[in-house]
Amino acid sequence: MQEVFALLDRLAVARSPVVLQGETGVGKEVAARYLHDRSPRSQGPFVPVNCAAIPEHLAESELFGYERGAFTGASAARVGLLEAADGGTLFLDEIGELPATTQGRLLRAVDGGRVRPLGTRAERTIDVRLVSATNRDLLDEVHEKRFRKDLAHRVGAVFIHIPPLRDRRVEIPHLARTLLDAERSRMGRRSLQITAEAMARLQAHDWPGNVRELKHVMELAAAMTPPEAIEVGVDDVLLDGCRRVDRDRPCEVTPSPCTTREFQPIELQVRDLIRSQMMLALATTHGNQAEAARLLDMPRRTFAMRMNQFRIDVTTFRRRSSGSPRT
Repeated sequence: MQEVFALLDRLAVARSPVVLQGETGVGKEVAARYLHDRSPRSQGPFVPVNCAAIPEHLAESELFGYERGAFTGASAARVGLLEAADGGTLFLDEIGELPATTQGRLLRAVDGGRVRPLGTRAERTIDVRLVSATNRDLLDEVHEKRFRKDLAHRVGAVFIHIPPLRDRRVEIPHLARTLLDAERSRMGRRSLQITAEAMARLQAHDWPGNVRELKHVMELAAAMTPPEAIEVGVDDVLLDGCRRVDRDRPCEVTPSPCTTREFQPIELQVRDLIRSQMMLALATTHGNQAEAARLLDMPRRTFAMRMNQFRIDVTTFRRRSSGSPRT
């Protein structure tokens, strides 16, 4: 992610359109706002558009606007989102969901820097930087003829891949503490820390929902932790649809897409179990690798090899002399 943001810093001064690719929830809109805020357009508007949420029959009127009487129900003129972003950045989230006819009109608008609202022949000049996002591979969509090739090349002078959270586990402690602190502050609660055992559970999770899922988990942890508590413990970290009913009873698991993980290949389940147990052992021994290996009856060399394989950061589990978790 340091490489991603370094690239965004270099691209900020350019006018080139950018496509951000990555799984749902990895933070594509965060990256788009970062790009806008560091650009010469930062004083202009940042207009986010969820293309997947716009009904097909409304896509063109939403993007290009319309004049009064352009169609039944158009009782007043409306500025389109492209014109609303004039002088700033238009962020088209899930651009691959745009209807084919709208893709053609968008291409003409981007190429010419002009928009023509529905119901008029007059064109209006716009100056907009286009940043798009998709959870698909846009070039694969072109190959499958679901997205226009000419538009893909026009909106994607640069393609940036944002990796999923499971591939950047070293960031989880910082993200978890930041998200927890934000929610704790919003609720007016005093400071909350995350125990090493709870952090180990967070780092062992695969996060199919990425940063968005982590945000929801930390919001729920802040809400579920008793008012007098000063730490979020492992029982306060609710994953895979787990909903705790009582602190003295096991949690009830409600049906969720995550419960299908039990049908993963056995090799993946074994891998996840080994990683989870290693992290719990490190949490128990406060980062003492030799002691953690002994608890698991695992050869020290094998333990070190798997730490590297699973990208486990031992500093997460070490404590300072005061006994507080390492930050």
